[in-house]
Amino acid sequence: MQPPKLPSFFKTKNPKKFNYKPRYLNSIKTRNDNNLKRKINFSSKKSNSTNLKRSSRIIILIIILYLLAYNLLIK
Repeated sequence: MQPPKLPSFFKTKNPKKFNYKPRYLNSIKTRNDNNLKRKINFSSKKSNSTNLKRSSRIIILIIILYLLAYNLLIK
């Protein structure tokens, strides 16, 4: 029970109360979201390394083919 409110010259401000109640907490969904973020991060790192390997192989093959063509045309 609150006391009756009397008029006053100086009003003290009370902090606003915030009563937030979430509807539900789905821990399984949050866990799956976190796992998905980790998988995406891992796959991006993996794809970067495979792209680097692929490009280095292509460069090596181009150099080898260039040297073979040079040897065949010069001799």
